[in-house]
Amino acid sequence: MVLKPVHLRRFRDFLRELPENPIPEGYDIKPLTDVKIYGCDSYRLRLGDYRLLYAVDWGRKIVYVVRLDPREKAYKKR
Repeated sequence: MVLKPVHLRRFRDFLRELPENPIPEGYDIKPLTDVKIYGCDSYRLRLGDYRLLYAVDWGRKIVYVVRLDPREKAYKKR
């Protein structure tokens, strides 16, 4: 898996923002309405042809970064 430099920078910036704001503005983030990861609200971040799937446990203030895959693999069950 190789992210283009522009997407790698966005990914790093996104990870830095997560502790303060799990859904920061300025990113292509959408909730996964039919999916619960670890019983938590789940989201996807689009980074070019890649998707980052993550979950937020709002009560415990925990963010789970679950998977970073090419789009065609990101939504398949493992």
